[in-house]
Amino acid sequence: MKKTLILAAMAVLAVSGCAKKAVKVTPAAPVAQAAEDDAFASARGRNAARELEYSAQPGLRTVYFDYDRHNLRPETRKTLENNASFAIEGKIPALKVEGHCDQRGTVEYNLALGQKRANSVKDYYTQLGYNPDMVTAVSYGKERPVCDDSGESCWQQNRRAVTLAGN
Repeated sequence: MKKTLILAAMAVLAVSGCAKKAVKVTPAAPVAQAAEDDAFASARGRNAARELEYSAQPGLRTVYFDYDRHNLRPETRKTLENNASFAIEGKIPALKVEGHCDQRGTVEYNLALGQKRANSVKDYYTQLGYNPDMVTAVSYGKERPVCDDSGESCWQQNRRAVTLAGN
């Protein structure tokens, strides 16, 4: 009986265990409101160009590329310089550059090439003084042709980068 009582007492102690200490939780230091506002303002600045609506403007000209290329030719650079001047002087808040390709090649290849074309134009606008956070570069590959015929004269029209103004 004595053994049973000792075993029962040990079982009660084992199950109940030691009393737990209360853990005091201290609240984290509050984030400074100014730092939080700056972070949100920065994020808004990066995304502001994506939130605008875009449209063609008579002073923003389309540029064209050679087959399978994304480099800027001298006449292309001159056109982009005129576009940048028009955008900066006209207080256009944001630009969207759409890269396009002709219908030859795979969808994946043309999307990548169209993005390279749009990025080349965006980078040049940045070099000319336009705010890089306010220029969006997108690719449509071969999905939005201006000419559906086969032949070099038609394909040349589709190898382009279109600059649109944010409103």
